[in-house]
Amino acid sequence: MIGNRIEGSKSETVVLSQEELDAFSRQGFLLLKGAIDAHETQTLRAVIEKTMGCDCDGTDKGGDSCLIAPREFRVAPLKQERILDTARALVGFDCRILDEGGCPVLVVPERGQECFVPFNLHIDGYPNSVSLLPDRRCLIVLLLLTDTGEFGGATAVAPGGHRKVFECWSKDCDRLGYNRGIPNGISLESLSPVAGRAGDAILMHYLLPHAHSRNFSGHTRVAINIPLFAVSPDACHSDAFFRSPSNCRCDV
Repeated sequence: MIGNRIEGSKSETVVLSQEELDAFSRQGFLLLKGAIDAHETQTLRAVIEKTMGCDCDGTDKGGDSCLIAPREFRVAPLKQERILDTARALVGFDCRILDEGGCPVLVVPERGQECFVPFNLHIDGYPNSVSLLPDRRCLIVLLLLTDTGEFGGATAVAPGGHRKVFECWSKDCDRLGYNRGIPNGISLESLSPVAGRAGDAILMHYLLPHAHSRNFSGHTRVAINIPLFAVSPDACHSDAFFRSPSNCRCDV
């Protein structure tokens, strides 16, 4: 399995080992088990299903394989402690979810032989709202509301791609500037699927290239894309954050 899978803490503090922090630094993502409980998972899924007019257990609806909720429809879990505690452990400062919440993203099933087929390689917020340093977002959370296997619409990531992006962009931009491209060497062929269970969350570095993938599971994959922001805007512009290999630095 690519990346780390850690147990969600029931306390107010999530403690990550140095090995887990180093793995996040290298790979750019972490899989958090049990980010929210079963009741909240089912409640959020029901709200999304009703609002978006889809049957999450249906199959092969036709049309677009990836459905993104309209801008006016945003949701977020009520119990955010495990996600925010883990985020704090990863980046070293307090993060928050905007009041409006996150964007539901569905990948509908299609017929065909089970295989991993990623599509739409991107960096969240690119090109209009992402910069070299996290002045807008510091982590991306994908909260899974359905069990998601490798061939069931799993999010596809480029392990270590955030470091390549930072290295490339830092050569062409000033410290707070923008860039307009994903570096050579990061392509759909270089991606790996991240499987998880309903209630799990994938925490990704804000520069990590990732993609959707085709869903051959027989049920709609339901998730919420939730950007995390620093509680204090000054935190993510500190020298400590800029130089930290677990956040931005590409000293490889």
